[in-house]
Amino acid sequence: MQQSKSPHLAQWTLGPILGSGGFKKVFSIDNGQVKEALKITYLNGPGQLDPLEADELANELRARTEREVTLLSQFGGDCIVRLGGIPFHETTWEDRPAVAYSEEHLEGMTLDKVMDQSRRRKSPPAWSEVRAVYLAGLGVIERLWEARIVHRDIKPQNVMVTGDGARPVVFFDLGIAFHVGGESLTAATLGPGTLYYRAPET
Repeated sequence: MQQSKSPHLAQWTLGPILGSGGFKKVFSIDNGQVKEALKITYLNGPGQLDPLEADELANELRARTEREVTLLSQFGGDCIVRLGGIPFHETTWEDRPAVAYSEEHLEGMTLDKVMDQSRRRKSPPAWSEVRAVYLAGLGVIERLWEARIVHRDIKPQNVMVTGDGARPVVFFDLGIAFHVGGESLTAATLGPGTLYYRAPET
């Protein structure tokens, strides 16, 4: 694995990139027995920042990723993605400082791609499929809210349609989830949520 010198990754083979956005990249990895999704969060931006701003950004990105790992350790399973075998750790990736950990590798197609297919085919999804997504989403929101956690980034790109009868859809990316009454960790970046999907009052 050329991108990182981390001993946590020594026994893993790097596969194709599964997704990217913002400060993150996600890769498929395989150790010969299991396939997982390696999540890399860069701790710096592509441009030059004032040293104090750079430190603030790195601390925020590190803290957000640690919080995501903590939440997945508490809530992973059912319709929320599970943690994988690689623990949270600091590393260097593509000569940039980063933090990394792994999640289970989800087989399937993200909901936005399923919706695109339906539009191209001019064939709306069955009501049972729509209902399954909504019920799963409500279940995720309820589970998190019992601990006063708000996901803050539920969108089709963060929902995997698996085709598995036990887990027909799985929600992922809790990177900006927020504990009501807790400390905000989105001061140095673009703020909570994805503009197109978040409530107008935020």
